[in-house]
Order: sequence, then C-alpha cells, then structure tokens
Amino acid sequence: MGQCQFNYQLKEPVAVLLAQIQQLAKEYGGGFQGDESSGQISLTMLIGTIAGEYTIAGDQLQLTITKKPFLVGCATIDATIRQYLPALA
Repeated sequence: MGQCQFNYQLKEPVAVLLAQIQQLAKEYGGGFQGDESSGQISLTMLIGTIAGEYTIAGDQLQLTITKKPFLVGCATIDATIRQYLPALA
C-alpha cells in the first residue's frame, strides 16, 4: 500500500480542526491521539479504513496517509478529507 501526502492551509484555528477530527473518530469508529503540533488518526469510512500521521506548523497541516485501501487513490482520499474537515482550505 502506497502512502499519500497532503499539505493543507487551515482556515479555522487548530482547536477547531482537532475538534472536527475527534468527532470524525467517534462517528467512524476510528482513533485519534495527538495535540496541536502532531498526532495520529485512523478512520473507517465508506472508502475503507485510512490511517495516518499529521503535523501542524502555524496554519499549515501536513498529513501523511500510511494505510489505505489498495484500490483507493490519493485524489479520492483528498476529496474525502476536504469534505469531512471544513476547517481546511
């Protein structure tokens, strides 16, 4: 399974993004461990289970997906992330 790397600019404060991530983890049977600088997340969604690590510096989020379904491309994951996390620009 390949990795996907994404860079996003935050359009909301980091605390808002983290609250959205925590809510997604609850709703989609995932896990979240992290803070305002880095962490890990996993979610089981319609596209399958995805897992990754993030780092935040200023208003920039760098997300590396380390686990994804084989047939799901990075573009699909990016679109899904943008749909479920409105704090991202």
